[in-house]
Amino acid sequence: MAKSSEISVSRRIYHWINFISIIALSISGWYIHSPFMTATFSMGFMRLTHFIFMWIFTTNFMLRVYWAFFGKGGDWRKYIAQRWFNGKVLKATGRHYLMYDHWPEGMQDRILQNTTYLFLAVLYIVQILTGLALFYNASGSIAFVGNILGGLQAVRQLHLFLMWFFIMFTVIHFYMGASEEWDKIKLMFFGVADER
Repeated sequence: MAKSSEISVSRRIYHWINFISIIALSISGWYIHSPFMTATFSMGFMRLTHFIFMWIFTTNFMLRVYWAFFGKGGDWRKYIAQRWFNGKVLKATGRHYLMYDHWPEGMQDRILQNTTYLFLAVLYIVQILTGLALFYNASGSIAFVGNILGGLQAVRQLHLFLMWFFIMFTVIHFYMGASEEWDKIKLMFFGVADER
């Protein structure tokens, strides 16, 4: 059973900002890529929305990384200094995800989950850089992204692919949380926990 002290207010705020930003960025980004409902929205409005939420998302992510290393209760070791080759942990991870076994009592090492979050952070950086390269494509300071990927069209395709990846990840992330730990979902979104 989830406890109210298990998920801090700062983590809840981070999740809410990410959730709202990903929705706003996905809708406005898809519109910029392929305009729809032109009578209702203007390209200028959608670009402005995308620009605002790009900076909200980026700032939120940078604050989360800062907190992981320097904040009270920073958790960077959980993601970077993991015991990937611990046989007991790997076996428990496999049984949990493949056979729906419960985690052994007291086992906090969720290698697959933490590795996924680390990978997600790397993809966030790639998405931010490709977005900046598209937005400031005339600026020499970010031109290296296009040079590395082989031009602005490749940058655009990668940015679009990652948008769909983040949409799918958000849906799967919510589904897994709701199916495994509904109490934590209530706690994360609404701050409501059953203290038992």
